[in-house]
Amino acid sequence: MKGSLHCSKCTLNLRCTKYHLYVIELDYELTKNKKFMKLNPLHKNNMDCLYVGSTSHTCACRFKQHQLHIKKGVDGYVCICDGTQKLRAFVRAGGHTKGSYYPGAYGLRLRPDLFYSYNPIMNKNNAMIREKKLAESLRSQGYAVWQH
Repeated sequence: MKGSLHCSKCTLNLRCTKYHLYVIELDYELTKNKKFMKLNPLHKNNMDCLYVGSTSHTCACRFKQHQLHIKKGVDGYVCICDGTQKLRAFVRAGGHTKGSYYPGAYGLRLRPDLFYSYNPIMNKNNAMIREKKLAESLRSQGYAVWQH
């Protein structure tokens, strides 16, 4: 892998201007969660639990956002992957939050071995399509996957 853990165009502290797929390994404890496992009937016992997402940030920055989002009393995050240190709120226009519970509460580490080759992606629409396809592909291999 060149560049960073995100794509060949990013550096460790500065993102490229494209989108990225990312995969977070989740704690195996999630296999006890009925809602999570209902979406993963093909899960094989020796396979990891994963979260698949897409972002315009670096993958490490997005992972950090997920982790901070579930902490009580934390209303935002400082992103440095665009070259600034601006505090950004977790709530988007329309009241939707920028974090998902499972990668925040159960996230262990990024899995660049499962996403690096897909990055960078030219636009948000293509990223969302590829995110869904990657999640489906990983599920078909026996991983337990959360994605939305």
